[in-house]
Amino acid sequence: MKNRIVSTISAIAISCTAVTALSPIAVKAEMQNAAIEVVNTTKSHTDLYDAEWSLYNNGTVKAVIKATGDIDPMKDDYYLPDNTLTYDKGLYALKVGKAADCLLTYTPFTDNIKGSIMFPIHQDDADEFDTTTKLQLDIPNAFFPILKKGDTVLELEFDLIGEITEPIDIYGGLGGITVNPENITIKADTNADNIVYTKTADISGIICEVDVHESGIIDVIAYNASNCFNKYPDQETHNGMYDIDATLGFTVPDGYTVEYDFAKTADSMELEKEDADYIIKSDSPSAEIGAYFWAKLTPEEEREYKDISLLGVDISGEMLEHINLCSNIVVGDATCDGEVGLADSLAILQYIANSSKYPLTKQGQLNADCTSVVSLKSAGDGITGSDSLAIQLLDAGEISELPIK
Repeated sequence: MKNRIVSTISAIAISCTAVTALSPIAVKAEMQNAAIEVVNTTKSHTDLYDAEWSLYNNGTVKAVIKATGDIDPMKDDYYLPDNTLTYDKGLYALKVGKAADCLLTYTPFTDNIKGSIMFPIHQDDADEFDTTTKLQLDIPNAFFPILKKGDTVLELEFDLIGEITEPIDIYGGLGGITVNPENITIKADTNADNIVYTKTADISGIICEVDVHESGIIDVIAYNASNCFNKYPDQETHNGMYDIDATLGFTVPDGYTVEYDFAKTADSMELEKEDADYIIKSDSPSAEIGAYFWAKLTPEEEREYKDISLLGVDISGEMLEHINLCSNIVVGDATCDGEVGLADSLAILQYIANSSKYPLTKQGQLNADCTSVVSLKSAGDGITGSDSLAIQLLDAGEISELPIK
């Protein structure tokens, strides 16, 4: 979570004979200008594929999957073993590089010509604020190309957008790699609007995904998912286009602006709006395997936190409000005036003594916890006298930042 750290800066007199240290700005520039290099590599092998995973010192992970021999889908028994890919959307942004034609992904709101066969697997028991995502990698017979030995089947790049504090794994049926914090010596200079919550639902062979960002922006994606065809045999395919049986829609309360986009391969679809309701309509809807519809809901400055239903995925207004509060924490600013000082220390003591007479706002209560880290997944240790004391120590220059670690 992007908690802004409040610190004090003291002037230090340095004699002419003292050794000059690099300034923090110079250190940051040196880190960002350092050479980006591989710090760890893993490899895996099957009868059909070789996979190499590389971790770089800026946190980037790259995977290259190549054919170990000639593959003809009309003659050979080919497969992707345990064809799932697991990574954390809150920490990494996935990009697809060079790939076989059937594995190229759509890009929403731009020139989205190629189909995607990567889509999330429905997770029934996901944690409330889970961002770990499982993607299904599949190869439809109709699209799989003839490959020669050494041909690239797929290149993946995972760009670090969050902060890694403990070892995490990125992995799939074709290997994987562990990312350790000590491996990351070049910090990414990014203001990425990280995903803090993701949820999916399976509606008649359509996978619906909802991602909520720190800023409150909500992404909604619909995938025509080939792994559901066995469960829904009434779906038919015509020249690579699969019928869509589900009628999907969503309801947006006041306080959001809505943008949307269809893939160019989505046949004759349109979005109809009536009041707060949006319905995807078509006389005979069909689309290639993969993502075929996106919507982006951008919150306005003033909005009510109401429950939202998006393509069968329900999100409570209470959770949306909590995401907003945790995304705007200023540690120590109990009064929410943009500054941290003795007034906040006093406000905390008054709140502890009589919260009815001296209330703090919901944001102020989260800000007031100065002795633990508050986030979506951590409620902290509550408001105590230690939080008031921590602000006094900061004001006196005894400590340099909050929260106290």
